[in-house]
Amino acid sequence: MIGMLCVVASLIFVGIEMRQSQQIALAAQQQSRTQVWSEMTNVYTDKGLSMYDMMANLLKPDPMNESEILISHNWLFQRVLIFESDYVQFLAGLIERPVWEAKLSGMRSMYSICRNKEVIDFFMPWVHKDLGDLLSYEENKCDE
Repeated sequence: MIGMLCVVASLIFVGIEMRQSQQIALAAQQQSRTQVWSEMTNVYTDKGLSMYDMMANLLKPDPMNESEILISHNWLFQRVLIFESDYVQFLAGLIERPVWEAKLSGMRSMYSICRNKEVIDFFMPWVHKDLGDLLSYEENKCDE
């Protein structure tokens, strides 16, 4: 009886340790994602640009100048790669569902603008095959 109690107690202890390790992994992943976004923001700051303005421009259908087009294409490519990483981490249980849903919603907003859709679609063959289906959850009609 004492042996069984010891086994049960050790299993409970291992379970608690595993849960704590999962929480530490989740926190580390969030820190890593924050670091990436901070570095991206710093690049814009170093160039005298506003990340807010650039992101807001991506969500507007207004025409862009050549410089804005270059910046938006590169930013969207970064975003696709980060989105793929987030998706893989979500599948592995390293991103909680509300965080993933917010990231998916943001990416869908970017994808809903036709000029962004064209760029994002271009990069889709080089990333996880399920990402395109996640973005095109509803028909997005663009004038081609």
